[in-house]
Amino acid sequence: MLKFISQLFTTATLGFNAAIAQANPPQVVIHPETGNRYFLTDILSWEEARDAAIAAGGHLVTINDEPENQWLAEQFLGEGVDFLWIGISDRATEGEFEWVSGQPVTYTNWAPGEPNDNPERGGEDFGVLTGPANPFDRPIGSWSDAPTPAKLRGIVEIDRQN
Repeated sequence: MLKFISQLFTTATLGFNAAIAQANPPQVVIHPETGNRYFLTDILSWEEARDAAIAAGGHLVTINDEPENQWLAEQFLGEGVDFLWIGISDRATEGEFEWVSGQPVTYTNWAPGEPNDNPERGGEDFGVLTGPANPFDRPIGSWSDAPTPAKLRGIVEIDRQN
């Protein structure tokens, strides 16, 4: 009987959470030039945000040039935002950053002194876009690398073709 009640509670909770997600879908922003769609994940680790982006039919954002970086900053870096995950990582080989989309790295916007892998924090492998509430006084829209245990929202990009 206890197992049945536990299953019933779990099913009801999952149903309730799904209803909340449907009632509060992520706000999608469409890039005016590319037609790509963007939205934020929940607060997750970089790897969880990457997986959520894939499940949504996209990837963590790939930033190809300064105008795109600026547009993303204008769309997502509002008051109170410290950092947002982006799809760049050197997890495979330290110091060799790659986009999760597989696109070549042709543009970067690292903050002064970044990426630094911060060994005091156990190393940092995952890229973030810096918001106005960052505690390090880094330029808004610049990039930094962050550690595995960090939990942030991520920017999901869904290409127009998908």
